[in-house]
Amino acid sequence: MSRQQFRNARMSLFVGNISRLVEQKDIEREFKVYGDCTVDFRVKNNDRYAFIQYKSEQEAEAAKNALHQRDLQGLRINVEWSKKSGRYDENREPRRDRPRDDRGQSRGNYDRFEREREKEKKQRRRNSKSRSRSRSPKNRSSPQYRVSRSQSIDSENEPPRDKILRKKLKEMMRKTDNGEYKD
Repeated sequence: MSRQQFRNARMSLFVGNISRLVEQKDIEREFKVYGDCTVDFRVKNNDRYAFIQYKSEQEAEAAKNALHQRDLQGLRINVEWSKKSGRYDENREPRRDRPRDDRGQSRGNYDRFEREREKEKKQRRRNSKSRSRSRSPKNRSSPQYRVSRSQSIDSENEPPRDKILRKKLKEMMRKTDNGEYKD
């Protein structure tokens, strides 16, 4: 690329989000206000966009600042530096509403504590012996499920609810088929 071509490329703008009602002459009229320019209007897969070349960088800058988000036939056009301009990265301003890490990359909506919780959750899943989400008694770790089956039924550690049920069960077992109680 020659020095002249490089300088011309630095004045190149990309215009996107162009309404179907807008024609090349409308784009030319809007952009020629800011200086002498050439318009390369394109339509691809129903997407309409244009590349605008200015002779001076100041004209291109003025047009970009004035026409970005301008309403043309019902749509707000998007005016950015083209990739050829060498200033394309200036289009991508860092978003201030998202926290960034040391390398300038977005962390999304996570703060430090949320990331820690996610990390701990992943470790628990990784360390679990079973991938099953079953809640069967064999997987529970509360004391009432660890009681050996060989222990006495009338254990002192038995919950009050179980004592009441056991008492009712004994009463029912003493009852005979004809409704009388055994002694």
